Amino acid sequence: MRKRPNRPINKNMFAGIEITEVDVTNLDSPERIISYAQKNGYCNGACTDIERLISDNPELELDFADLGQNDARIIKVAEKRYRITVNSKHPKSRQRFSMAHEYIHYQMHRDKLAQMPDGEQILHRNEERNPIEYEANAGAADILMPKEVFMQVLKETNGKIGKMAEAFQVSTLALRYRAKNLDIPGHGL
Repeated sequence: MRKRPNRPINKNMFAGIEITEVDVTNLDSPERIISYAQKNGYCNGACTDIERLISDNPELELDFADLGQNDARIIKVAEKRYRITVNSKHPKSRQRFSMAHEYIHYQMHRDKLAQMPDGEQILHRNEERNPIEYEANAGAADILMPKEVFMQVLKETNGKIGKMAEAFQVSTLALRYRAKNLDIPGHGL
């Protein structure tokens, strides 16, 4: 069996993906968030700059603190003002997923924030099947690893999990989660 050669990752992966007109106040779906990120320069190669996307939003504050066992949290601190706090003790790749998860809560669940647990466990490590948490996990995976880009990176890396995770700057667990949601056999490529 012939092995395909390792090809360098194409830094212009978002070229050719249609970008629709959106603004920061109307990002109510992962697709709109991706479109906004692409249009406004928050994408570099395969990687979505979630930290900058959050920091540049005038309604959001981004903070890092030791949250113990918790990954991250989002709280309302004033009218039209929210704070995302990410566990400073976690690896950068895990922090990126946590940021994206909380950003989805901000964009899609603002009206439900008061009812959400403080510092929920991301990726269902506690086996909870909360639909809001599932939506935040799926949305985070979508914005950090858009389907078209995921499929291109899959091809360019010959499905090597480590190389793919590196390209997206996410953990291998997050990468496997995305592969599972895209119905890629074996959940690990």
